[in-house]
Amino acid sequence: MPDALASLLYTSGSTGEPKGVSQTHQSILHEIMNYTNGLHITPNDRLALLRPVTLSAALRNFYGAVLNGACLYPFNIKARGMDRVADWLAEEEITIIRASATMFRQMVSNLDAEDEFPHLRLVYLGAEPLSNTDVKLYQKHCSDDCVLINGLGSTETTTFRWYFFGKETRITTGTVTVGYPVAGMEVLLLDENGQEVPPSPTDEIMGEIAVKSRYLFPGYWRKPELTQAAFLADREGDSARIYRTGDLGRMQPDGCLEHLGCKDSKVMVGGFSVELAEVEMALLDQKTVRQATVMMREDSPGDQRLVAYIVPRPGSNPTVSALLAALLRKLPQHMLPQSFVLLDSLPQLPNGKLDLKKLPPPDPGRPNLETPFVAPEGPVQEVLSHIWTQVLHLEQVGIRDSFLELGGSSLLAGQVISRVNKKFSVELPLKSLFASPTIAEMALEIVEIQLTQSNQQEIDQMLAELA
Repeated sequence: MPDALASLLYTSGSTGEPKGVSQTHQSILHEIMNYTNGLHITPNDRLALLRPVTLSAALRNFYGAVLNGACLYPFNIKARGMDRVADWLAEEEITIIRASATMFRQMVSNLDAEDEFPHLRLVYLGAEPLSNTDVKLYQKHCSDDCVLINGLGSTETTTFRWYFFGKETRITTGTVTVGYPVAGMEVLLLDENGQEVPPSPTDEIMGEIAVKSRYLFPGYWRKPELTQAAFLADREGDSARIYRTGDLGRMQPDGCLEHLGCKDSKVMVGGFSVELAEVEMALLDQKTVRQATVMMREDSPGDQRLVAYIVPRPGSNPTVSALLAALLRKLPQHMLPQSFVLLDSLPQLPNGKLDLKKLPPPDPGRPNLETPFVAPEGPVQEVLSHIWTQVLHLEQVGIRDSFLELGGSSLLAGQVISRVNKKFSVELPLKSLFASPTIAEMALEIVEIQLTQSNQQEIDQMLAELA
């Protein structure tokens, strides 16, 4: 029976509690039909199995190979490590791989500039938004006959959008498109009230991605309330159903879709709405950055801050100063991370996605700046240093360190100015901290104000005596 249960897969739980997703024979066969036709899988192909078969992406490669008479080559990443994957692909003459963007970046990170994958004819990346750098890595290390697919799907929907890139494809936007519809899968964009955003013939539209299809999963295993909440009723009354993915997308006028990441990745910073994926894409465009992710953290009550996690390219040591200067050329100030954490690698879940729960809190030590450390001298600088370290939650700051490079923001600037004015009995305006963003400059300004006030008091006293 087409509607009979064929498999039960559990989601990774990266955005909450893992859920059992039931799939029917019809939904699986529809996916493999699209997979076979889109990728032109033949008995001559060798498909890599880089993830456990308990994951939906792995099952597509499993069925894609078995139902087409192709060869399936499993590789145990947990036991053998990502560093061996690149050599293994060449040794086994693998023709098709399917991986997350994070896995792909790590896979090619140890390759030399001239290294290639001579047998690969197709690289399928999904699960996470791609950056321009990912496309360039494919173009650099894959042969002229190899094609890159940026796919978008989920355990609940299977693949519903994809875009094919060649070696000469050029990316002109900040995000990499996920392209056009897969057969039998329609995409709708919804507003905050769950209503479809009306199409525009000239402008891009943005909203939550919803998928309309006859081939969606029946529901979550033994969770009827959760199943009901995930679906919308189809107003046209046909056999198709509508599933809300929880991801954000932007539709171009020609119907090409951009994937902007999870809806939960949209955060508020100082009253501004910030898409974390846009900050991540800007970081990944930097030559010194191999991998990057950005999240909102609140490690101390009331201290919410954007934290960027960076895996540098081999041989590079990006400073906070350089990263912020580069980001300022692409992003407004309110989208800049306040803390940067350098890691050897980003933690991953078994399905290759990022494990957010294992990202460490920022180090309270002084950031890696291009400005040499200079200790405070004299009572004014020492008091200012104490105020800055308290507000910025740092153990140490130098008197020539930039407030912005230390993680300063408009909100924190207000706290600094308030404490400084109270401590020194002055009236520094908020803009003074951004005009003179170091302790040395602030101390000089305070001393000048105090001298002016002292001279004025002497003049007032002399006038009072003469009167």
